[in-house]
Amino acid sequence: MRYRADGTMIGSVVRSLVGLDDVVTTYPGLFPINFFGTKYDNMCLSVNGGIFPTNAAAVVTDATSTTATGGCSGGGAYDDSVAYSAIDTQEPFIAVLATDHNLSKDVAVTPSWEIHDPKITSIVGDGTTVTVTMANAHGYTVGSEVVIAGTTAFNGTREVASVPSSTTFTYANATVGTESAGTARRIRVYGSLAVGGVTGDGTTVTVTTAAAHKLGTGDYITFAGTGITAIDDKHFQVTRTGATTLTFPQPAGFNAGTAVNLTAPNKWFMSDGYGAIGQMYWGTTTISGRDAMVLSWYRVAMHSQGNPRARFSTLQLVFVKKATGDNTVGWDFDVEYNYGTMTDDEDGYRAYSATVSEGSGAGSWTADATLANGGYAPADARWGIGWASYRTLLDAQDYKIENCPTQCTITITTAAAHGLKPGDLVRFTDVNGAPFQGHNGRTQSGTSGTTIVLKVPGRYTTYTNTAVTGLVAGGATELRVSDDYEIFPYTPIGDLVQQSSSSATRMTSNHMNAPSVLGRYTFGMVGGVTTGFERPAMGQVPCIGLQCIDLDDPAREILFATTTVPPAPFLLPSGDTPRVPPGQAVMYVGGRPIDLTIVPTQDRTTRNDVLRMSSAGDGTGAGRFEMTIGGDCPTCAVTQQSNKNYVLGLEQSAGVRVGGYGFAPQSQINVFVSSTTRLIGSFKADGDGAFLGSVAVPSDLPTGTHTIQVSGFTTDNTIRSVSLGVSVAKATPSGCRVVKRKGKKPVTVCPKKPAKKKVTKK
Repeated sequence: MRYRADGTMIGSVVRSLVGLDDVVTTYPGLFPINFFGTKYDNMCLSVNGGIFPTNAAAVVTDATSTTATGGCSGGGAYDDSVAYSAIDTQEPFIAVLATDHNLSKDVAVTPSWEIHDPKITSIVGDGTTVTVTMANAHGYTVGSEVVIAGTTAFNGTREVASVPSSTTFTYANATVGTESAGTARRIRVYGSLAVGGVTGDGTTVTVTTAAAHKLGTGDYITFAGTGITAIDDKHFQVTRTGATTLTFPQPAGFNAGTAVNLTAPNKWFMSDGYGAIGQMYWGTTTISGRDAMVLSWYRVAMHSQGNPRARFSTLQLVFVKKATGDNTVGWDFDVEYNYGTMTDDEDGYRAYSATVSEGSGAGSWTADATLANGGYAPADARWGIGWASYRTLLDAQDYKIENCPTQCTITITTAAAHGLKPGDLVRFTDVNGAPFQGHNGRTQSGTSGTTIVLKVPGRYTTYTNTAVTGLVAGGATELRVSDDYEIFPYTPIGDLVQQSSSSATRMTSNHMNAPSVLGRYTFGMVGGVTTGFERPAMGQVPCIGLQCIDLDDPAREILFATTTVPPAPFLLPSGDTPRVPPGQAVMYVGGRPIDLTIVPTQDRTTRNDVLRMSSAGDGTGAGRFEMTIGGDCPTCAVTQQSNKNYVLGLEQSAGVRVGGYGFAPQSQINVFVSSTTRLIGSFKADGDGAFLGSVAVPSDLPTGTHTIQVSGFTTDNTIRSVSLGVSVAKATPSGCRVVKRKGKKPVTVCPKKPAKKKVTKK
């Protein structure tokens, strides 16, 4: 993911889409793009997870309207691949990954990045108060609005009255009884400000909302579109002072007199300190000096009709301008598909197959017509990841249909060269756009020149096994075609994202085609032609010798130079920050924090001080884990601070002994040092997933506090990173010796320089 330098979301909340579903709005592009040979000035943003490049006029900007939507027709078309979505809407299409996002649905709000299932373990009512005990820390505050569901007598929207512990809360209600099942999820909140709703007295800002805000002390709030520069797109931790009032310390530059339009809706949002929860952001930035447009879906929920537990996802599209092109034809560009958190309970996106074509009755498939006719159960379909163009051919001359009903081969002859290649999607329609005998299919080998060969499932046609030929007459003269590049065209979404609450997602915990960034996929367009496209294996390809099979396309073989998974990168929460203070350590498995036990001990071989970090098991399948990190130099020692943290001291050019177990057998393990992150060594785990070795502290590493991180893979190919804060001192001068003192820092003793003899002239 791309964030601002302070870790917050780039741009502003797309206020025209707040609280909506299956809708679009058009924003002005930072620069025109050349997309498949056509210049597009603006971007039509979809709640569901895509962008339609368009030349329709922008209907909303952050500075003007807060309600206007529209600009393209693609808001609700999410039931098929990127190619069919482009053909169906007759608009070019770029999809980040549509798990049918819905900005109007609830999300399990917690104060941390950890995803947890908001399960109730017990709920007890005594006639005046209901006490709810959760399976996990809930993060709710007094005044929070919580939806209770899945119980017999307690369901409903409730307001938290008290929080006795991290896993319990109460609300006022007359229900009597005891139950031991259900869920309680907090509703994310947003709303309008009352007249004069943001005021400052020099030290404190008071926010007055037009309706009850449902926030408590310790919650975060962010603003968008108030016109107050000092607070817009920033995040503040608030104190609850009333049902419609909040306060926070007054920031520099605040002047309440600049406030405008404070009674318009969607001016403030519940935040987690990084972004507005459950909202979309649009903004601009520069990347390596190049202009870039950024669209982010931040902790957005899935459509809850088929996904009642409302997992959330964070994902992003970034368009980076190249140096080639111009404002007349559009600029060449790179696109980044960035993934933070990806979850889905319903295995939504079902890719097409040899017996089920894209768009052929997708909305009407029923269970009684599935397997018997080569179909499948009609789970909600979703578009995939990639982009597609759209164009029409109006010169179909004749056709031939054969080999039905299991699968039809359709041969179409055009008057002129069609320019299609095998694998393109074709929709055969009449001039009014109505499907012609349901012929939607992918072009096959033999497609070239003026001949198009399609394969479509026979059950969607009226033909039998008898070959049918004829001239295209009447209205059936239009072919809609698409050039498309979809990254995972054969993969159900459940195989890409995480459906369990207790472990990492495949996409976010794996490299795709960006070697140093997790969950990033990139390709580009130059002169209207796609460049850099490939189907990634995400580091999880089973190999036989040097031959591997692509899990996303079993017919596609890949050759690798090695049979090991890619090395894990440097990984800390929110990218490279925050740094880990000396004496503290953090472990993340698939982006999920895991508790560590840290104790000082000695290396059995060198007898030097080391810190041992261990975990008995983390619930993610990663199993028991242990690691030791210690210095191999005269001054390298572990000392205890007043706060009882044990600090490992190192020095420039010194050796660092690193060892441990709990990694994937034969996998690569990397050791990094930061402030400025750099790789200082790599190891290969043995057959038991253990390793031991030494690396060196860089001689030019500045003295002070730094982070040593060891990063690798668990046995299920989930990334595990362990980061330890250390202190680095200057290298011990030559000829000096170090005196170690129990519980204290070592002392360096250097020989005194001999006094110079005075020379007296005779």
